[in-house]
Amino acid sequence: MKGVLKITLGACCLTSACSDTLVYGERSGVNIAIRSDGAEGQPLEINTGLERHVMGYVPPRDPAGGEAVSMIASFDLKRKAGSTRFEDKVGIKTVFVSGAAANSLGGNNAGVKAILDRPGVTASSAPSDQSNTGKILRWVSSDKAKAAEYLAFIDRYGGTRGSRANVFANTQLAASNGQNAALNAQFIALKKI
Repeated sequence: MKGVLKITLGACCLTSACSDTLVYGERSGVNIAIRSDGAEGQPLEINTGLERHVMGYVPPRDPAGGEAVSMIASFDLKRKAGSTRFEDKVGIKTVFVSGAAANSLGGNNAGVKAILDRPGVTASSAPSDQSNTGKILRWVSSDKAKAAEYLAFIDRYGGTRGSRANVFANTQLAASNGQNAALNAQFIALKKI
């Protein structure tokens, strides 16, 4: 299986060398081992583990050198202790942003933080909806007044948004939420973005 993965990865890297193609791959494994050995003095031993592999191949846009294809990625592992070790809760969150969405966040630390801090949201897969999300985020940029104006529109017409203290996090959640696709299109038309 690993051989097939290496061959596939190698083929992707070779074929992408002729274009602005970003290749991203990840693999996760959760392992649990339970052992009982009365002779060692420990009645029960339990080990858990997480194995994680992430690979990003980011070619330059120009073969002679220059800027690479934009990419933002994050991995977050959190453990919340339960009343016993067997009731602990483990959460794994990954974030991957590339292309126009990553370009629009260039230099916008609040926007990047909003993406990394956001809970799970189902984004629309329609290219026009994704384009509208990018338009709204570029229009808002790092302007709190514009973010508040957009969120007031979403609230006024029954859209879905986050309830975080960070206005940019709420803007990111609302703009990228597929349930707000029609409202996003109306807002863009209203503001002539």
